[in-house]
Amino acid sequence: MKRAVLLLGALVPLTAFKAPPKAAAGKSDVQVLSPTNATQLKAVFFSGNAWLVQCASEADLAAAAAGDAGLGIHGVVETALGALKRVPAEVGLLDCAQKLPSGKSTLDRFNLDRSVSPTLIFAANGHAPVQIVPSMLSKHVQSAHLFPTPRQQSAGLLALVKARATPKAYAFTKSEQLHSHCLKRKHCVLWLTEGEPSGDAARTLQKLLLEFRAVAFGTINTARYQFSLAKALPAAPTKRVPQVLAIRSEGVAGEPKKVTLSAKAHRGEPSLDAYRAFLSNLVEGEMELTPLKKPPSLGWRKQAKGAKEAKEAGGGGGRSRRESSGGGGGKRGGGGGGDSSASRKTTFAERQKERKAAEEAARAKKAAAAKGAKGAHGPDEVERRRRMAAEEEEALRSMFDDEDGDLGDLEADEIEETVDFDDVDDEEGAEEDGELEEGGADDDEEMESEDDSKDEL
Repeated sequence: MKRAVLLLGALVPLTAFKAPPKAAAGKSDVQVLSPTNATQLKAVFFSGNAWLVQCASEADLAAAAAGDAGLGIHGVVETALGALKRVPAEVGLLDCAQKLPSGKSTLDRFNLDRSVSPTLIFAANGHAPVQIVPSMLSKHVQSAHLFPTPRQQSAGLLALVKARATPKAYAFTKSEQLHSHCLKRKHCVLWLTEGEPSGDAARTLQKLLLEFRAVAFGTINTARYQFSLAKALPAAPTKRVPQVLAIRSEGVAGEPKKVTLSAKAHRGEPSLDAYRAFLSNLVEGEMELTPLKKPPSLGWRKQAKGAKEAKEAGGGGGRSRRESSGGGGGKRGGGGGGDSSASRKTTFAERQKERKAAEEAARAKKAAAAKGAKGAHGPDEVERRRRMAAEEEEALRSMFDDEDGDLGDLEADEIEETVDFDDVDDEEGAEEDGELEEGGADDDEEMESEDDSKDEL
């Protein structure tokens, strides 16, 4: 019996300290990339698939040459390998100091800071490859410890890669966003719906985002915003059926920083298979598009005359937009956002004056309703008008939020500098018919392209 106990005691330490198999971080998880293989590197940096590339030192390459590429990867990256596969994101080793086919090294091609060690490059979804620096990683290392452990740093790296690898459709509300995140990309698809995408339309869009990672996607809420090419589309979008517009940006010969734009609207069945075939033709260059004379624009949809009169009848038409967000013309003078900063700044006397004006407007409307319109009961009608005014004021507040710099769902570290186009005005562009006209863009109306977005090495 004692001999059995001693034998069991000897086995326990061996089991407790057994190391995990090294094969989990071996060749199958890490690829050694060749600086001279242009086809391979284009697939890494410009295909749209997620790639995390570590610039390899001589020691890293020597370890990889020994038969196990995982030995050359930094310990933090190695810890995250299994989870990175599930993102999915590929991991590669590259000698960034060697010359690419263009004659530049990877360090020079992507303006990498070689003082940051390890030097990591991330590319996904058709965006220009970006170097991962400490400030970016610190946003994702959720730890109260003063000195995070390698495992915590690995979790932060994984969170960063996952966030950037997930394709997104930007919610466009201004022309500047449209120019920066759509028109400056080689291929862009605009998804127009009456309201925010939901139901089958949203699910279809999500599937297309995953299938066409190198294409930029953006949504436009046509209930709130007027798109300059709206009248040229084959049919107006609805809440259930979107209108899909493909846009292609092409370089101008002899002017590397200039591009011309062309577009084509989807016609036919609004199904996943039909949209998939439509986008495949766009990406493969088999689609015939119509050149645009000027970049399309986006502006706030003008208020309809009937809605404006309804707002005035509700008591909200005599103040500025900012002031109207504090009182919607209701009986209590706060139906459209009584807790806003504008309403808090008003004095008691001003609030009393506004309330009296609202009550007088309500009484006048009640008397008018009693004389005309059968079945239109005074109190119900006043309440309906008050709600309409409140909705109008809420819309105005959201518009001001956009003007103050809100970029919808764009992440702060993904926002690029916008370019001003002299020939584009948000309001004027929204009023134009926006027909797709023959002929290329004029010289002074051409757009500047992004150098890093070109798939050249």
